[in-house]
Amino acid sequence: MLGVLFDGSIIIYDVLSCIKKSSHLIPDPAHDIIWTSGEYLQFFTEELESIVIWGVRFTSGYAPVQVGSLPIPHNFPGNYVLLPTLSWLALYFRERIVVWDGQHQKFLLDSIDIGDPRAISFSSDGNFFICGTESSEIHLWKKSPDGYLPYQKFVSCTVCTNPVFSQNGESIISFGDSVLQLWHTTKSFISSPSISTQASQDFDHFLLEFSPDGSLVAVARRLNNTVTILDVKSSNQQLVINIDIEIYGIGFTGVKIMVVGDRKIITWELPTGVCAVNVQENTSNGVQTAVFEHPAPTEYLLASVSPTFNHIAIGRVASPREALSIYDIHTGKRLAVVRSNGWLPGFTLDGNQVLCATASNQVDQWAIANDEGANTIKLEYLGNTEESLSGFPWHSSYGYQITDDGWVLNSRGKGLLWLPYQWRSAIKVHQKWKGKFLALLQSGLPEAVILELEV
Repeated sequence: MLGVLFDGSIIIYDVLSCIKKSSHLIPDPAHDIIWTSGEYLQFFTEELESIVIWGVRFTSGYAPVQVGSLPIPHNFPGNYVLLPTLSWLALYFRERIVVWDGQHQKFLLDSIDIGDPRAISFSSDGNFFICGTESSEIHLWKKSPDGYLPYQKFVSCTVCTNPVFSQNGESIISFGDSVLQLWHTTKSFISSPSISTQASQDFDHFLLEFSPDGSLVAVARRLNNTVTILDVKSSNQQLVINIDIEIYGIGFTGVKIMVVGDRKIITWELPTGVCAVNVQENTSNGVQTAVFEHPAPTEYLLASVSPTFNHIAIGRVASPREALSIYDIHTGKRLAVVRSNGWLPGFTLDGNQVLCATASNQVDQWAIANDEGANTIKLEYLGNTEESLSGFPWHSSYGYQITDDGWVLNSRGKGLLWLPYQWRSAIKVHQKWKGKFLALLQSGLPEAVILELEV
């Protein structure tokens, strides 16, 4: 069973059948915290000098009933969080922070030394308590027999941070200004964040290609300079390529990786053997296959390499999306140009058709034919479709599909996984399948997400 607090109601779902079992209106003013206690789903409301705890059975259609209450310290308005398993309440107001043991009617912490508190949180076992501030300071307390005692103080690289604990209480993640920072509570002292990463919004999306047998995956950000090749089974990083051009296309064979960038096509031999882990390569280690010219600036381009390693299709990611160009990989010569409303190029598995997709999931299709009497090719227009095409990104050979509301379904329509909101995309070309692996590539994610699903 799954309980959801939403828009003034508690809703109970059966997870396996995805059927709503019951729905209950809840008293006002309820707070957006729910938890489980035995067979009950519980939540709380606030009264003048107490918190009222309510419960509703997962398997019952009866309305929520009051199951307990906790007194609030007198005349202490402010923002607070509840640790229901221990009946502890944390409140902050101006420069004062209080942790109140409602069951034993005593203070565990009462501090007036924290300037401008803004976000407070307990670890799941109550062993730690943390407070973020309007400035860059984050304060951590640890539980003792005498209450909470000061334990550590962090200095964040941003202001107005919001710290939260990991489930085991051993790590703290703080977020603010598009920056994530990680600290470990088990360290005796901390002078700076152990991890700091900022999700860049400068690139349209990721480039990702699976090897033909699905054992390797190559990932890069469009217009970045690094390609990483991973073993999809072990997750080991096999090869990292750092080059001096901005990348907008990747190609894969069983033994080679090809990178398309600013007027260059460069290939590398893939490392072999089970001991090949974290091999480093750069531009000088690769073989420059061809040099070619495209009239549009690099930042507008996306490239796809044909499975036969004979052609490269280049589309535009910004208006005017006036042309899809086909180049010869070996000579760099442009062989054909056609008009397309699409921006993402691709090839069918046999390399005999070239495709170009739009943000509205439409796909223009052309057959590749030799132009007799000329050292070039012809593209014969086959029309426009929304159907899943074999070899194109959103097609799954196992019949998987992703619904508009985020469910990943198998070929029988059974829900396997519900994608978090930030992992979803209305644009199908931000999804790529290879057998039972699903890659999510949308620009809102700091990294490409690769999932292995049950067959």
